[in-house]
Amino acid sequence: MEFATLDDVLVFAIAREEAAADLYVRMAESATGPGMREALYELAKQERGHRARLLRLRQRELPDPPSAVLPIPPTAVPDLAPDASFRDALRFAIERESEAFVLYTRLAEAVVPSLAPMFRDLANEEERHRARFAAELLDLVRGV
Repeated sequence: MEFATLDDVLVFAIAREEAAADLYVRMAESATGPGMREALYELAKQERGHRARLLRLRQRELPDPPSAVLPIPPTAVPDLAPDASFRDALRFAIERESEAFVLYTRLAEAVVPSLAPMFRDLANEEERHRARFAAELLDLVRGV
């Protein structure tokens, strides 16, 4: 997937953050592990915070990156089936968080230097989310 303008990428990223927040709320409704429901609601809140940051960024006058094409990774994760199990939803969330990490990391490398720290921060937050889901999946597989 390629985008020619930073605004195009922001629109894409905003939609992804909205979808992630919605998914985590749906996952929270079926979570059974101790503390997982609250953790998922908190992650949804954080994704909404990411969305808000990106929306604020979109309102600014932004220079497009020096490159004519922004290096955005293709989406390799198929959509989550409506009847997916909690385990499948965790796997899906891990993959989507990994994609978000790559997206924000590449954006940090492509944008003007003044915007790079924000995208690095977002990448780091997405990596923390991925690690949280991976730990939960491991606990689920182990029966903890």
